[in-house]
Amino acid sequence: ENLTSDWKTNEDYALVSRFTNPGSGQPVVVIAGLTNFGTQEAGDFFTDQNLLREAMQKAPKDWKQKNFQFVLHTKIIGNTPEQPTVVASNYW
Repeated sequence: ENLTSDWKTNEDYALVSRFTNPGSGQPVVVIAGLTNFGTQEAGDFFTDQNLLREAMQKAPKDWKQKNFQFVLHTKIIGNTPEQPTVVASNYW
């Protein structure tokens, strides 16, 4: 990533993870980008039914019972992130 001293960049990465809390059994969702742009796009990805549905096309049939993690990439044009793309995914 090309990050300048004033936190400007032309691309960003983010993680979107869902796993089960072993103590409570409840789902936990973690969304984080390297910069605010990645975090914004990760949030958009997780709440946009179309983007999430597209990403889940390659998921195992029982994905609802599994933990998962997506690595996202987005390009930044000026101060606006483009729609993220999934560059890696894992289910366990």
